[in-house]
Amino acid sequence: MLIRAVILIQIVLFIGFSGCKTDKKAEDNLPVNLFKGKVSKIKYAKLFDLYESGDLTKVVIHNPFNEKDSAVYYLVDSLEYKKYSRYANVIKVPVNRAGVLSVTQLDGLQKMGMLDIVKGISDKKYIKDSTVREYLKSGKIVEISSGNDFYAEKAVFLNLDAVFFSPFKDGQNLFVSDSVKVLPFFDFMEENPL
Repeated sequence: MLIRAVILIQIVLFIGFSGCKTDKKAEDNLPVNLFKGKVSKIKYAKLFDLYESGDLTKVVIHNPFNEKDSAVYYLVDSLEYKKYSRYANVIKVPVNRAGVLSVTQLDGLQKMGMLDIVKGISDKKYIKDSTVREYLKSGKIVEISSGNDFYAEKAVFLNLDAVFFSPFKDGQNLFVSDSVKVLPFFDFMEENPL
């Protein structure tokens, strides 16, 4: 499971992303014709697909609880972001300030040497890693969730680019604000570690 988390986090954080539900309105937001005929770059994972076209990358996260429900994310390099910033379903990448609500996400980022982008975590009382505990003590990382409580105002105050969370049932979602993207992360539901 950790390998899956690391692979998905690598893909997501190196190119970053923002989400919206797949529907006609969302499809009208960007020139979807850019992705017609494109083949997903993902070979083993079943719960997400990745498509590239020019300066845009499209990530589709498939809901394992409801196969008709997918989240669509368009990833745009920070140099090209202004061109697409009017669209709600676009986020500039790389992600520089993230919140993670799962230890597997935190561990994956740390193993990739990307702990510095983590600004918010969940349930600090369960964190044993000395580096992360030091970041918490110094305020470099802040607890933004504990138990079933999510502190949206802290996520906004921290000016996070994205918050990653793992929905454990259909329809579970978080909302922070329009400025902070909340992204479902179904790594724990993948069947293949690749």
